[in-house]
Amino acid sequence: MVRRKSGKTMLYSRAEEFELPSRDVLDFFSEIAPCGVIGSFLEDKTNNIADHFAFKHHYITSAMDSEALCMILKAIHEKRNITVEMINRKKDRITETNVVPLRVMISVQSGRQYMMAYAPYFKRITAYRLDNIVTVKNGEIADQFDELRDKLSEMQQHMWGVATDSRSGNRMEHIEFTVQYDDEEQHIPKRLEREKRIGQLEYMGEHTCRFSADVYDASELIPWIRTFICRITDISISNKVLEKQFKEDLQAMYEMYGLKGEE
Repeated sequence: MVRRKSGKTMLYSRAEEFELPSRDVLDFFSEIAPCGVIGSFLEDKTNNIADHFAFKHHYITSAMDSEALCMILKAIHEKRNITVEMINRKKDRITETNVVPLRVMISVQSGRQYMMAYAPYFKRITAYRLDNIVTVKNGEIADQFDELRDKLSEMQQHMWGVATDSRSGNRMEHIEFTVQYDDEEQHIPKRLEREKRIGQLEYMGEHTCRFSADVYDASELIPWIRTFICRITDISISNKVLEKQFKEDLQAMYEMYGLKGEE
């Protein structure tokens, strides 16, 4: 539908018809792209109901946040401030915050969506979960948008996930671990190369390599590092509380299965 204003009267007319994208395009878009619910709506208008894609992870709950996400993306495109109402589920209350939205980040592991934004009140860039956002209201143009966006890009060189500060109180945390593998386990170094993100990989021999990274919050790497247990020969974390917890958890696992930590 097309609308135009004539004096104080709003006139409506039928829009030109257009050809919908192919079903495959819509099917893929509805699952992969942010605001994919739009693709799902368009799919309903097609006659072909054959599904040609199968997805290992199906993050259907993100569809509930599509309206807020659409408004956030629009504000980023227009470089605007926004006011968001956030729900605090622990305290069961809603608070209002004025921020400058800079980027939307989506976890490939959980499908959780985050808005990276600058909060003038706290004078820092931080992450806001989209499923905690109740409403979004547009504000004025953000004069410092480009400067803040560049700052976030620099910060991402030390962001494993969405954390922008350290739990230990230090500006940066260093983490490294050494992995050994056999001849028939070349998938291990290939996986490290593929998944190292902002980290560095150093080959120390034919069957040994070391991963290292300087990040804001080393705890974000722990779930990923655990997937290499039984091949890790050494690990060091500048956040010694986190390192101690990791090794104690490992020792508890050994004891649970009746093994010795040294083995």
